[in-house]
Order: sequence, then structure tokens, then C-alpha cells
Amino acid sequence: MACCASPGQITAAPYSMVGSIGALMMHADWSKNLEQDGIAVTLITSAAHKADGSSVLPLAADVRERLQASVNECASAFIDHVAQARPIMSRDAIVGQEARFYSGDDALSQQLVDKFMSWDESLREYADFLNGSGNPGRAARPGAQGPRGTGAQSSKGKTMSTNSPGDDAPIHTEAQLQAAVASATTAAVTAERERIGQLCALDSDSSISEGLSAAISEGTSAGEYAIGLATAAKAATATALEAAKNEAVAGEQLPGKSASRSGGGSGQKVNRGKAVMERYAGVHPSIPGRS
Repeated sequence: MACCASPGQITAAPYSMVGSIGALMMHADWSKNLEQDGIAVTLITSAAHKADGSSVLPLAADVRERLQASVNECASAFIDHVAQARPIMSRDAIVGQEARFYSGDDALSQQLVDKFMSWDESLREYADFLNGSGNPGRAARPGAQGPRGTGAQSSKGKTMSTNSPGDDAPIHTEAQLQAAVASATTAAVTAERERIGQLCALDSDSSISEGLSAAISEGTSAGEYAIGLATAAKAATATALEAAKNEAVAGEQLPGKSASRSGGGSGQKVNRGKAVMERYAGVHPSIPGRS
């Protein structure tokens, strides 16, 4: 990643190891070890150079030369890429490092890093840059001391500039992001409620009541809807009881024993409870209607 970063953007933790710009290849010769163990290896190849570099054979001089040439070619391409990505480093300077690794002040002096900060600080700085604060060069730890005693430092020992291509970009605070998410969530929920309500209205066989449809559209929770149903039922019961009380026949108007004994009655015994049940059948919610 370091070889792809532009100047001013490479951060490293204090005393981290950087550099080692080059290429490496390893060859292990196990032929003597196998011979001591009494193991004879026979390689059957399709061509003369198919087994070049095999770990069970000593490395031939001509094969070593060709492998060295390959390593040199890879290292040269690597060095060219670093020099192109970091113009503050010349190719000769990179070659002169001879693939050494550096840390602390040496890393800064070799221009391998631009500033020192912790991993968390580097991530926060990068997040600020992406969010448009345009401050990739801010001090990593205000008041803290880096390897040179000055906090975040540039590769030339100077404070990094706070100017960047993101300076003119809009800044979005955490509160704004949360508000945007909340607004989008509310809009999505409202649209879903409307969709369900419209589907219920289109379905002629739907048994959803107007109250339930309104509850869906308004976003009423199941608990609130259950409480509403219970409250409505209680109110209906109270209303029906009050109506029954107001419409009740006075005791002296009900037929009784006196009526059966007097000459004006039919002489039959009247069930007053049954008469009340029949009168309010289907009117009071607790009294079923007549079949």
C-alpha cells in the first residue's frame, strides 16, 4: 500500500518497520539431507530444464543466474513504481537504500513515511477525509510527542498542510447522517403501510375492518390496537347498560303475583327475568340475539 500512496498520505505507528523495497526469492537444497537419510530421488522430466530450481537438487550456477535475473527484474519494477507514486523519493535514493528497513527518525529522513500516528488515529483521519472534512494532514495526537517530539510530522520534519481536494466538499455531521437515516426509514414504513392498506381495499373478500385498516395506515402498534379494542368494548358495555337502565320498566309496572290474583290478569304466572332478556336480546353485548 505504501508504494501506491501519494506524498503526505503515508502514516505509520511510531517505531514501526518500513522500507525493504526490493524482491526476494528462496531456494532450499535438501539433497544432502536426503542422502544422509538414505533417500534417493529420481526426477523424470519432459524437458532438460523442467527440474531447474528443484529443492531435491543442488542449485546449478546457470539456474542461479537466471533466478537472480528474475529477482532483479521484479525489484526494478517495484522501485520504479515507488518512485512514480512518491516523487519526493528519487529512484537513485531508493536503490541506494539497498532494501534496508527503517523505523522512527530514519524512516522520516528516508522519506518512506510522512507522519506517525496510531492505527486508530489513522483510521479516524481517513474517515474525516472521506466525510469531506478535508483534513488528512491534521496532527494525529494534539499535544502528544512523536519520535521527533513534535507529534505528527512530515517527511521533511514540517507540519503537514491541512489543505486537500476535500476542503470544498460538504461536511456531514453524525447528527445529520442519523437524521437522514431516520427520515428514509419513516418514508419507507409509511409507503409500506399505504401499500398494505391499498391491497386490503382492493380485496373484496378481505375481512379487515375499517378500524384495523386505519390502524395499519397510522402505524398503530399491536399493543395499542388491543388496548383500543378493549377500551371501545368497555365503553360500549357501559353505554348499553346505561340505556338498559334508562329503558327499564318500573317494578310496579311488571306483572307479578298481584296481577295473577286479580281479576284483570290471565291467571298465568309471568317470568319477569325472561321478559327482560327477550326485550334486550341483541341490544346489550352480553345478551345474545334471538335465534
